[in-house]
Amino acid sequence: DMINACDRFVAMKPEEPEEIIQAKYQAATIYYFFNHFDEASKRFGDFIDNYPDHELAPDSAQHLLSSFQLMKDGNNLNLWAEKLHGIPSLAQGDLLEIINQIRDTAQFNQCFNFEFEKQYQKAAQCFINYAKEFSSSALLDKAYYNAALNFSKAKAYLSALETNALLYSCCAKTSPLGPRALYLLADTFRKAGVFDQAAANFEKYVKYHPRSAGVVDALAHAAKFNKALGNIDAAIKNYRMFIKKFPKDKRTPAVFFSIGELYKK
Repeated sequence: DMINACDRFVAMKPEEPEEIIQAKYQAATIYYFFNHFDEASKRFGDFIDNYPDHELAPDSAQHLLSSFQLMKDGNNLNLWAEKLHGIPSLAQGDLLEIINQIRDTAQFNQCFNFEFEKQYQKAAQCFINYAKEFSSSALLDKAYYNAALNFSKAKAYLSALETNALLYSCCAKTSPLGPRALYLLADTFRKAGVFDQAAANFEKYVKYHPRSAGVVDALAHAAKFNKALGNIDAAIKNYRMFIKKFPKDKRTPAVFFSIGELYKK
């Protein structure tokens, strides 16, 4: 068959090196198109190792990565993506985009291993490192979000605050996680006992993201903290807005009562 013919030709060691290269490529390609991805990947890998600057090397690299994807061989896929990224003649154009997509996803998912092992500080730093390295990634918002969550789990509240601020800054208008970051920013201040900042950021959340899911709780928190801090006018304003927006909420009767208490003061 054609594969054996290619292999016999290579074994003959013809004088023209280009003929050997073409034969090796053709044999690997035939294995690939007949779904023998294990053998194809070995041959494409060998081709890249020996001829990384050849004009057929980019096609070989794409077929190699595709073989691992089709075999669901994530380990070799990630290993080769890293290896190809380090070969200047290959790490360019469309192939570089494919390589970066693989590296992108691999490094992002790796961070969850630390979280699974409850190494929250390491998980958070892993996501931060990812965000720095892949600043244009479609997963950037999720990287910051998961970093902030893990910082909170590690009780590193200052780092959680800084990370949520980064998330809000980059993605307030482009991702649902942007507004969520502002809510988490306020909630982190609440957990840390910095109630004036908690109230201010809950109010900011309500003002700039009035249709977001957390508005009802944000208003309730803002009113509660302003009341506790003695900011009577601000608390009344929060309570009145709560009644207007959520007249049927189960907390509304208690809100009316709280307003009455504040007016007595």
